[in-house]
Amino acid sequence: MQAPEPQLETPPCTDPKPAEVENPHRAGANGAKHDLLVADSRLAKRCLAGEPAAWEEFYAQCHRPLLVSIKVMLGPDHADPNLVDEIAARVWYDLIENDGKLLARYDPRRGARLITFLRTVAKSEVRRHFRRQCRRRRRERIALGGRPPHQPADDAQMTATMGEFVQTLTAGEREFYEDHLAGHPASGGGGPRTTVGQRPATHPSHP
Repeated sequence: MQAPEPQLETPPCTDPKPAEVENPHRAGANGAKHDLLVADSRLAKRCLAGEPAAWEEFYAQCHRPLLVSIKVMLGPDHADPNLVDEIAARVWYDLIENDGKLLARYDPRRGARLITFLRTVAKSEVRRHFRRQCRRRRRERIALGGRPPHQPADDAQMTATMGEFVQTLTAGEREFYEDHLAGHPASGGGGPRTTVGQRPATHPSHP
């Protein structure tokens, strides 16, 4: 009589859980962003080291998207091409003055690229522009015998503009703005400035 064949136990299912499987697309995107951040960090360091070619590369890479961003920040009623160019020139000047002190604050570990850094600086310059406009209108009204210096309408407009400005910042940009730009003294007083439509008096390639 033939002995029965032994029964083999079926091993339990060991398929990995979905959460344990790495998404190749996400991994690829994170890797690509990391590479871009590393490249931006190296470019910033080269600029701070005074390499003219690095400033030229920085300018060629970021100037056009910076202009587009400034135009959006100003809004359709204020986005005059000359004003856009002037604010962009102020942004570049902010980066090169004081031996690049502001640019030295760029930290790629926050996950922001250089163009994001420039947009944050530009938002600060746009904010200063609107403040200067409010002060100018007040002086004009006083000279014409209009309302007294304290003008609630302008104050309300200023408050609304500042609130809208802060709301446009991402979490990382807001942290950078509050830490480094809220009290940045580049507001138009002291030091040379550019005329409307010109690049900075000191071109980025010659810090």
